[in-house]
Amino acid sequence: MIKINKEIVSNVFNYGLIEIISLLIPIITLPILTRVLGGDVYGEYLLFITILIFGHTIIDYGVQYTGVRKVSKYRNELSKIKEYYEDFQGVRWFLGTLYLLVTIIYAFLFLNESSFKYIVIFSPFYVVGYILTSSWFFQAIGNTKQYMLASLFARIINLLIIVFLVKENTDVIYLYAGSTIPIFLSGVYLNIIIKVKYKTKLFSMCNLKTRLIKGSKVFIGILTPNLYNSLPSIVMGTVYNSKEFAIFIIATRICGIIGILQSVLARSCYSFLSMSNKTYVKKLILANLLISLPIVIPLLGFGGFFLNIFLGEAYSSNVYLSILLVGMVFLGISNAISEGYLLPNGYDKIFRNVSIKVSVISLIVSIILISHYGLLGGAITLTCARFLYLMFFSFEYFKVKTLLSNVV
Repeated sequence: MIKINKEIVSNVFNYGLIEIISLLIPIITLPILTRVLGGDVYGEYLLFITILIFGHTIIDYGVQYTGVRKVSKYRNELSKIKEYYEDFQGVRWFLGTLYLLVTIIYAFLFLNESSFKYIVIFSPFYVVGYILTSSWFFQAIGNTKQYMLASLFARIINLLIIVFLVKENTDVIYLYAGSTIPIFLSGVYLNIIIKVKYKTKLFSMCNLKTRLIKGSKVFIGILTPNLYNSLPSIVMGTVYNSKEFAIFIIATRICGIIGILQSVLARSCYSFLSMSNKTYVKKLILANLLISLPIVIPLLGFGGFFLNIFLGEAYSSNVYLSILLVGMVFLGISNAISEGYLLPNGYDKIFRNVSIKVSVISLIVSIILISHYGLLGGAITLTCARFLYLMFFSFEYFKVKTLLSNVV
């Protein structure tokens, strides 16, 4: 396995604790929300969350890779840390503001009155809170404890609000407030910590153009999967029946449990891998399989049974779940190559090119499948795309390793 050091152990613990709480909250709240709110109202809320989470990709602009890579190499130079923080936050503030405006315009044009109202009122809290949180920075400096504590605060408050205040479908406003305002408060707290310790400004726009240009390869590589992933989900949530969309999103949420565990592994190791000259792809693949298979196999066999127990009979028949589970195994292996080797070693162009190829192919497939099979077509597209990523990244990895061995 990767040589264990204190930072990796700390990262695994802190990220792991956050994600465990994040896993428990849906498990506890899904039965409450599906029964109290009903399929239509809950489906509208899930669309709201889907839109906001899609914004992460735009706002971050790949900073969780490029920014972490930069700062982690200059941890002992306070002037560099201050400069990079302000520059990368400048990128995130600029893009976050644009995304917020686009989201409100989209909601006005395409969503119903209640959905528009909630987006106007609550999405600014979420977007500003997400920007201020700066999880990338705490990862880069190897201090994830403060981030963990603030994130736990936001999640626990969210859980308490749902459990004690959401009693009927007219209480849905508490659900929106609990999902956004605690994130805003935790973001303010974390920003104060950074400001006090590193004497930073909120952001700097001085090098905005440079940062946008230099980060474009990674950003394009991260953004283009949304052509077949998040964007179709938003469209499907707008077009298709809210209750059926809720069933689809529940399947993606369950598969997201595996994705979260894979993400904990990747984020915990990324700073270390960025500073290391060794290759750990095989060990990362093994680790991802050990994370994925113990969840995928039981759910493939007994997923309907578990859904019936926790959510009720109306949600027990979920064909989307079986299709998406297979794709999560492909995703874990491809992430071991992309986030475990290509990005830490600066192969941003390869990452971008593979992402564009797979995304364009998958976009075409999604248009065909979704138009013919609706939400089922969306699930099939996601799994096919993750298989293509595995194939393309594997090819590029072996190609790079062959070229390096020939040079040596």
